[in-house]
Amino acid sequence: MSILDFLAANWDSVAVVIVMIAVVVSLIVKKQCGLLNKIAFALVTWAERAYGGSAGQLKPVAVIEKIYLHIPAIIRVFVIINMLAQLIEKALTEAKPRWESDPTPLSN
Repeated sequence: MSILDFLAANWDSVAVVIVMIAVVVSLIVKKQCGLLNKIAFALVTWAERAYGGSAGQLKPVAVIEKIYLHIPAIIRVFVIINMLAQLIEKALTEAKPRWESDPTPLSN
């Protein structure tokens, strides 16, 4: 029996399994997003302190590498660099006003 024959004979079961996997991954990602936002904020602050204002592309790359280490292995398969870049951009947008009102996190 080939894989296509199996899929054709059991398409409904396969569809249910795929939907269940998608739901589980979605729930895991949503639960982890809050944690990842906090991690991204902390790492953006760390990168700004460590590299200063003139590091260009080095800061986002360093933050992406560190965030990727905090993502559970099962989620890493579904996470792409663009998603992490958007997460970092969002964290940076939130961080800049906080840094202006309280520059303490940026001091060494």
